Amino acid sequence: MPPKPITLDTLSNLTRIENLLKATLYEILGIKDKLTVPEMGYREGTTGYFVHTLALKISDKIDEIGQKLGKEKFKKFDFSKTKLTPEIIEEIWMNVSSLLAEQNESLYKSGNHEIPELRKLLEETSFFPGIKAPHKMWDPKHQEYYESERKRILENLDRINDANDFIAKFKNDFFGYFKKEYGLFNELEAEIKHELKLR
Repeated sequence: MPPKPITLDTLSNLTRIENLLKATLYEILGIKDKLTVPEMGYREGTTGYFVHTLALKISDKIDEIGQKLGKEKFKKFDFSKTKLTPEIIEEIWMNVSSLLAEQNESLYKSGNHEIPELRKLLEETSFFPGIKAPHKMWDPKHQEYYESERKRILENLDRINDANDFIAKFKNDFFGYFKKEYGLFNELEAEIKHELKLR
């Protein structure tokens, strides 16, 4: 299947990137598609601020590289209308990958390896059902379910609350998203498979 046509404004959409970051976090917590945190908030020093700020940096990097390459490639480049080429998308990904590596290195050097206030968030939030939740929002069993999940997560949080691991996993997840949605590196993979067959 050919890659989907994609414009820069879609690729750099902040809400989409933030939702993908949250999906990675939910997967680490073991609640992906089962439970969601309805409002993380953006106060500095919180989990929501950490996720939002990272999403903003990624969005800005995509826009920066996309604008530069788009204007070099096309005579009339419109970020909301011009369809990006696979080559431009791959170059954007390489820059996003470098950005995430830099963020990870910065965190590592700071010595602060936890996602900020994640424990506080999980202790205080009310979870909403996800798309594959076992119970609906107003089902009495929903609260019982999410309280048991909260207990499980908090008991394991010291082991899984690692900001470096979170960013590293998101990098892999985001690559998978690029590959699935936009056909990223399909041609390169085909070339590698062809070379292996010839050996």
